[in-house]
Parts: sequence; C-alpha cells; structure tokens
Amino acid sequence: MPNKDLGELLDLIAAFKNNLQRKQFSQAEKLVQKTTPILHKLGAFSLSASIDDKLFYLAREALELSAITSLHLSQDDPTNQALFTTSYKLLKPFYDREQALRMAKDPALERLNPSASQRNKITALYLVYLLSEGNITEFDTVLAGLRDVDEDSVKNDPMLKYPIDLAASMTDGRYNVAWEQLKQQARKKGNSEAVSGQAKLPEEFEIFSPVLLSTIQMWMAASAEKAYESLSISSAKDVLKLDSEGDVVEFAQARGWILRDGRIYFPQSETEPTQGSEQSASRASRSIIENSISYAQQLGTIV
Repeated sequence: MPNKDLGELLDLIAAFKNNLQRKQFSQAEKLVQKTTPILHKLGAFSLSASIDDKLFYLAREALELSAITSLHLSQDDPTNQALFTTSYKLLKPFYDREQALRMAKDPALERLNPSASQRNKITALYLVYLLSEGNITEFDTVLAGLRDVDEDSVKNDPMLKYPIDLAASMTDGRYNVAWEQLKQQARKKGNSEAVSGQAKLPEEFEIFSPVLLSTIQMWMAASAEKAYESLSISSAKDVLKLDSEGDVVEFAQARGWILRDGRIYFPQSETEPTQGSEQSASRASRSIIENSISYAQQLGTIV
C-alpha cells in the first residue's frame, strides 16, 4: 500500500473531523468528493479477506464522516442528500462484513476496530431518510435485513428505535403520534438532557425533521380526502397541523381543494375503486377519523 495514499486518507479523516467539530462546511463538499477516488486508489472497495485491516477501518471511518458531512451540507442544498445515500451504499459492504464476522464469532472482527464503527447511527439515519422520501418499501427491506442478523440491537439501540417507532406511527395512521415524536426530537436539539426519559439523538437526526413534517402533512391530507366530504377551515388547521387559517387556504389551493363559505370541500374520485383499494381507503379513513377527531375534540374545535 503506497504510504502517500494512506497519508492522504489520514489527512482526509482529520479534515472531516475538524470540519464537523468546528461546524465549518465551506470546504466540506470538496472533502466528500475526494473520498471515493482516494479509496478506489487504495483498493478499499475490494473487500476480500486479504484486505488490510487498517485500510478497512480507516476507509469505513472516512465514508462515515463523508455521510455525516453530506447531511450537514444538505441543510443548505437538499441535493447533497444524494451524497449521503451514496456514502451509505458504499458503507453497506463494510457493515455486512462486520456483521458476518460478528455472527460467526470470528476473532478477526476485533482487528477491524468494531467499537469505532458508526453502523447503527448511519443505518438509522438512512432509515429516517427513506421515511422522509416516503419510501416505505426500501425502509422495510433495510429493516428486515437488520432484524435477520441482529434483532437485539434493533430493539435496544435508541438510534434505530427512533425511525422504527416513527414509521410504525406513520404507516398505522397515527399521524398525531408521529408529529409529536418529531416535535419532541426538535425540542431535544437545544437541550443537553434527554426529554421525557428518552435518549437524546445526535443532531443529524434533526436535519430530516422539516421534510418529515411535510411528508406527514401530505399523508394527513390524503387520508382526510378519503375520510371527509368537507371540513371547516378551523378544523382543517388542527387536522393538518397548520399554524393559521391562512396557511390552510394556501395548502388547500395547492392541492386543488374547493373553498366555500368557510369550509374545504374535498374532490371525490370519479373512478370506481377496486375492492382492494376500497378496503385500503376505508382503513386509511378510519385511521384519520379516529386520530383527527380525537385531537380536535381535545381542543373543542371539531364542527
């Protein structure tokens, strides 16, 4: 292994850490873009049994730092989330090898510095990303792979538990619960202590919250269309978690809803649903009715 190349990798890792510690990302995108070429030059993606152990864990660390840095960059430019997903996919073979050695109780695992691995954090962030994209199919695939090999870790790790609980609330139609989970995580961001006895997650989890909140609003809106013929604007504000009735009007216009006499009228589908889709719509309707009415009744606003 050329010493110069390994030196480049060590310098890259140091630069990533310095950027993250100082929260200075002006040069961070260049670091992310340099990561893959350096690792290719070192042969780090040829994960054969003969790969140098030190190269393995240094490459893993560089990719993890690249993934985390990409998320911070995405706050200013959402297109940089693509860099995060690329880093995750490059990391996956590293994590798979670690897991295979762990399952086999192979002592070779210790040579890969497993305590330094951020596997659970990066995987949990990827799961949150998939939720923000509404990609439940891929979410389930990744989660199933984790559970097949390490069920205890999935159950007990607070970082993995966060997207799992969030997904359960969203897919079950418990949108109020999902909304509060996200809001609670946002409140934790500025606190040094955990809220309500729950673990405080790394700050990167908060990066997805605005998009996730918007995603939940879209799911709420879709379910409301199935559940109601109309709603008063004040009730729609509560159901959709909007800040003002003016926001409701803007939201309704964007979705093509009809506004008349202080109410929103949802356009009804003119096509005849199949039995399967009809049952699915019915389940979604019941969920939104139960959650929305319960929430609104607490406020005394349902009309």
